[in-house]
Amino acid sequence: MKTLACHICQILCIIFILASSNAVAQEDYLNKQVKLFVNYYNKQDFFSMTNLFHYPQKYTEKELKKDKDGVSKTLKLYFDEFGSILSIEKVNNPPLSYYVSIGGGDIPYWQKYPEVYNTIYAVMFSREGRGYLDFYFCNILGKWKIRHVSYGLPADSPQSQSRIGDIFQKLNNLMEQ
Repeated sequence: MKTLACHICQILCIIFILASSNAVAQEDYLNKQVKLFVNYYNKQDFFSMTNLFHYPQKYTEKELKKDKDGVSKTLKLYFDEFGSILSIEKVNNPPLSYYVSIGGGDIPYWQKYPEVYNTIYAVMFSREGRGYLDFYFCNILGKWKIRHVSYGLPADSPQSQSRIGDIFQKLNNLMEQ
């Protein structure tokens, strides 16, 4: 009986170690995706950035191109408004912030896939100063991709709410073109 208990304990330890190593590998991969996102962003390579996002598998080539074009235009607008990313550091409990977001797909699609992995970074934008990038990742069909990214400005700054409102209005105008 004692050896059975030892074997069960050993098996549970192995399962725990394997699960922990998978979580570390996942975290490393997602951190690399964030670095790639920032690198492309600062180079203003918005087309390459679009490939980091997940899009519905059911899209036709035309639908995929249209969605990627929209993501690319939005990222360019965000670059023009927020500026480049001068520094980035992962944070656990960011303050209340106002956000604008970008991602592929639509609400009905994402309602089918509600599971996400979220990670938040404090950043310094060249135009807006202190802010946040809030990454939401999805794992659909066994591949981690960005579901959406939210650009935020802290609510304790008096102009943050109006700036995010201005950017949101510019985004609406851009999408109506």
